[in-house]
Amino acid sequence: MPINDMEVELQDLATLQRELQHTFSSISKSWDSIGLEYGEREERVQHVVSKIRCVLHDVRNEEKSLLKQLHKRIEEYGHEVIKVSRELGIDVEDPGDLSLNLLKLEQYLRRTVENLHEEVGKRRSKLKELALEEQELCERLQEDPTAPNKPIPSLNDLKDLERNIRTLQQEKEHRLKTFKHLKGKILEYRDELEFSGPLNNTLERSFLCEVEELVTLSQRNIQSMIHLKETYANQVIANEKEARTLREDLSNLWNRLDIAEPERFKFLASIQGYSPSALKKLREEKERLDELKRQNMSRFINQLRRELENWWEKCYISDEERNGFTPYFSNSYTEEVMDAHDQEVKRLRDLYNLNKEIYCLIDRRQELWQKINDLEEKANDTNRLFGNRGGSLLQEEKIRKRVRSELPRVEKTLKEAIMGWEVLNEQPFLVNGQILEDFITTTWENYNEMKKKEKLERKEAKSRQLDLESRLGTKNVSIISNNSKPPSGATWPRMGGALNRFHKSTQSNKSHPPAATPSPKRTRTTISYPIHTPPARNSPRFRSASPGLSPMMKFPNTLPKAAFKAPRRLSAAQGIPKPSRNTSILTSTRLSASKADSSAFPSLSSKSTSRHNNSSSRKLNFLI
Repeated sequence: MPINDMEVELQDLATLQRELQHTFSSISKSWDSIGLEYGEREERVQHVVSKIRCVLHDVRNEEKSLLKQLHKRIEEYGHEVIKVSRELGIDVEDPGDLSLNLLKLEQYLRRTVENLHEEVGKRRSKLKELALEEQELCERLQEDPTAPNKPIPSLNDLKDLERNIRTLQQEKEHRLKTFKHLKGKILEYRDELEFSGPLNNTLERSFLCEVEELVTLSQRNIQSMIHLKETYANQVIANEKEARTLREDLSNLWNRLDIAEPERFKFLASIQGYSPSALKKLREEKERLDELKRQNMSRFINQLRRELENWWEKCYISDEERNGFTPYFSNSYTEEVMDAHDQEVKRLRDLYNLNKEIYCLIDRRQELWQKINDLEEKANDTNRLFGNRGGSLLQEEKIRKRVRSELPRVEKTLKEAIMGWEVLNEQPFLVNGQILEDFITTTWENYNEMKKKEKLERKEAKSRQLDLESRLGTKNVSIISNNSKPPSGATWPRMGGALNRFHKSTQSNKSHPPAATPSPKRTRTTISYPIHTPPARNSPRFRSASPGLSPMMKFPNTLPKAAFKAPRRLSAAQGIPKPSRNTSILTSTRLSASKADSSAFPSLSSKSTSRHNNSSSRKLNFLI
């Protein structure tokens, strides 16, 4: 016990002792005055002592009761602190660590309980405020509230509620914005559809007539508005599609009926958009034109047939499918026949428009294929050799390379596009009644077959020419100067006609020799070869002479007409004329020497004659 406390207790005892002494002194005086005897005094002393003892006992009991109440309050406050702090989620300092006496501990716990209950009041007030705000949002959005049903909400509960309120507020703004947008679109569609009467639908009235701030923004109502907007939008799209179809039909009918342009423009100018009133006018105009169409049935059917032929070509319809459309071959001009043609034209038009990309690729492939055929025809035309101005042959070769490289790429792209179409539609895509692979393979096979046939024909023609030359022998040939050119628009004669004219000119030269004066514009040197008897086809002489074919036999279509005229025979007095500047001097000299050798030695062997002919042929090739 502390020293100060001991001093206070000693002073209290001394005070009590003094009080007792003073009390007994006063009592003793009273007893003296009363005159009590000793025995009676003893009895009264015992009574006073008993009284004092009772008082002290009561005092002691009171203090014990106070101590007991103090312990009880401490226990109750402690339990309340623990309970409330747990519910609030607050950590309270342990009073055992504070070293407090009972009275101070009771005071500390009492203040702690009061503070905790104050915090509980604040949280309950906050929860009530947040719950009310959430309730308003939930009623507007038709959502379920999430406020906690607890006597004392925790801080996490309040934070979760605040977060939910912010989410509901954002959802409200989003739905309100959506509502305004949908309302605007619905009113716009109603104007386009010319809905000017009163609203019969309760839902429409609630959406379009009430104040926006009071409209229930439930998810169900938003979906109903979206459905209503889509209904109006589909109706507008249907009207637009119908108007576009009617305008196309009117355009076709106007063209087929030869309606004047001013009348068309006047009618179209009076109709704008695709409102119900505009559709009504378009339908009335179509009915009027349909009546005119029925009155001009035959002309309409013939126009539809021409249009149908055009779509057949565009869609690459096979002959079998074309023949399967029997109304095309009908001679009766009835409304049923016209409707059948009209439906077939619409079907093919829709087919082409849906697969326009594929048909464009097919058209491109066919264009490239036609270019290949055109280039082949140009390659077989020998006249292009004389008209090669400005590098036309080089340009032609560039085009050939470009077409040859582009065609495989186009075919590959076309195959991929058709493969995707076949996967999507689960049916083959036909081109002229064939699958694309078969169509491309057939065109290439026909092309290769044509090339083989042309090669075989050239080979047979060459064999016939060799056979004819072997039977006729070597004749006089006119050698053209290097600068000689065919006349404009002239074509070289074929071998048969050239040989006939050659024989006629030879016979006429025997009786009427031509003049020896050369032409002033084109100078040519004429050399006469000796005529010898042709060898037999199977003899060694014929085989040795075959390589030495004359230039006329090797190139029957590359000599001008002047080459087949009768040669001018020169006498010994006239001599050999000088070649022109355009004629090779070396060739002229060698050919003159060949003539001299032939005249001096007429009995040369067939082998030397063959070599002579072969050399002459090579020189002629060079000149040509």
